[in-house]
Amino acid sequence: MLYGIECPPEGGDTLIVDAVAAFAALPKARQEELGKIQVVHNRAHLIQKYDRTVLTPEDLEKMEDVIHPVVVRSPIDGRKSFFLTNGSTKSVVGLSQHDSMALIAELIAHATQEQFVYRHKWRANDVLIWNDMCTMHSATAYDDTKYDRLVYRTWMRPFDVVSATSALEESMAHH
Repeated sequence: MLYGIECPPEGGDTLIVDAVAAFAALPKARQEELGKIQVVHNRAHLIQKYDRTVLTPEDLEKMEDVIHPVVVRSPIDGRKSFFLTNGSTKSVVGLSQHDSMALIAELIAHATQEQFVYRHKWRANDVLIWNDMCTMHSATAYDDTKYDRLVYRTWMRPFDVVSATSALEESMAHH
């Protein structure tokens, strides 16, 4: 969930991909092929990629690789979805680094086609809620020398899905 406090009049939009629709739009044979693929994620990889923060050996030790399928099934409604990010993805299990990044780029390019993307243009006090398990999101650029952008983020889950999400969260404890 995002809560917009200060929102620039231009840029700073939030884009949300419907990863269920993007996955469903693929031919069945491609869906089955992708259903066998696992990706390696690492929070340190994400931090170093975008933040350029120097992490200590202790930090790196705490941020172990997490492997999960690139296609997940929602424990809530059973629909299949991409579970993608280019930020923390280090590789695809069984592929070279080059081929891994090429596949992730291909899938993200497919999922971010206009027909799968909702663009939210922020106004002060807007609240935006989505299911992280079946979406991808990002902010668009804005001129931070001209405008401030203050958006609070929080994660929530309904109490009745705690047991369904606990195993997934435990497997992603380092994210």
